[in-house]
Amino acid sequence: MTPQERQMLNELFERLASLESAPRDPEAMRAIDDGLRRAPNAIYPLVQTVLVQDEVLKRAQARIRELEQELGIESGQPQQQCEQRD
Repeated sequence: MTPQERQMLNELFERLASLESAPRDPEAMRAIDDGLRRAPNAIYPLVQTVLVQDEVLKRAQARIRELEQELGIESGQPQQQCEQRD
């Protein structure tokens, strides 16, 4: 594991730790528990998937900001609709 991968893993679990007191849907918890009984090693690929998706999302958000800057669009502001051509 690289230091960068370790950092990503630590950041993920820091975010998850902040959600420990959040309410849980009992039906979803039962389904998750059932799934983990059927696939007890699922945590590893689930964490890998989350880390990859987080990285892809960060890159996509950075690209969106870059494109918005090129177009002169302020983030968080609604865009004006372009006039339709007849």
